[in-house]
Amino acid sequence: MIKEREQTKTLFPLLKSLAREGHFSLALTPNNKVKIEWGEETFKEKLGFLPSSLPPELPPSLHPQSQRKFKAWWLDLLRGKSVVSDFCFLKNGKKEIWIRAFGHPQAEEKKKKIIRITGFLQDVTREKKLENLLREREAFYRRIIDESVEGFFQSTPDGRFLKANKAIAQILGYKSPQDLIKAKQPLAKISYVNPDQRQEYLKLMKEKGQVKGFIFQIRRSDGQVGWLLENARAVRDRKGRILYFEGHVQDITQLKETERALAESQARLESLIDAASDLIYFKDNDRRYVIINRSFEKTLGLKKKWFSVAAMRRFCRPI
Repeated sequence: MIKEREQTKTLFPLLKSLAREGHFSLALTPNNKVKIEWGEETFKEKLGFLPSSLPPELPPSLHPQSQRKFKAWWLDLLRGKSVVSDFCFLKNGKKEIWIRAFGHPQAEEKKKKIIRITGFLQDVTREKKLENLLREREAFYRRIIDESVEGFFQSTPDGRFLKANKAIAQILGYKSPQDLIKAKQPLAKISYVNPDQRQEYLKLMKEKGQVKGFIFQIRRSDGQVGWLLENARAVRDRKGRILYFEGHVQDITQLKETERALAESQARLESLIDAASDLIYFKDNDRRYVIINRSFEKTLGLKKKWFSVAAMRRFCRPI
């Protein structure tokens, strides 16, 4: 008897210490009520509610969003399963705290009825806040990518898309990113109008691990031709093998068409200037002759490549 009392004296401080760390032991009575064997401090400190609020009734401080999950957690324990779940509580009726509850059921050897549940509670409020912050930031950047006018993507070296946003799907003539990803043909490869450009792209990725300002011509799913400007990098595994490419593209088709139209317009203008009988020339801000017509050449008996400010001063003296 004296020995048992000494063991109890030794065990009690240990149980109290465990309770401070969040450990508990619950005994299930024959009428399915719950009694705290030890760890009352755990519930008061971590959750802020009294033992009378324990299962099978829902704790009053349990957040409504966690009620269904709490019931499922408790039923799994009664079925003999060891379970871990996270629950939200309102401490003192206001402050939200998150508790991770580890539960382990113990059954009678003969009847196999659950008679005890042990476990511990861990405050994971800070972890949950960080998770929520991470999700919010991820959702923020995801919205930026999804709503961007630039096409963001991940594609394999053989040309199959792994990930894509709305913009690149539209650029390549598809209704949605899912349609682009599910396409049977390796679009990133066959969409090149000039196959040699694809080989150049793969060579740059292999040797330098990236491409910057890579301009190439593509053929969309509807057969139309366009121009893209791409910046991307190669993602490799630990052995240095390329897993996929990731980056973004800009549709510069309109810019290319504008450049072509401007070049054609300039060519027509130069043709008209050359055909004129008058002496016509244009100089830039550095006084360099950028356009000289044939009449100007014939009159002075010089070629365009010879013209300079010094030469013109020799031939064109003020009167």
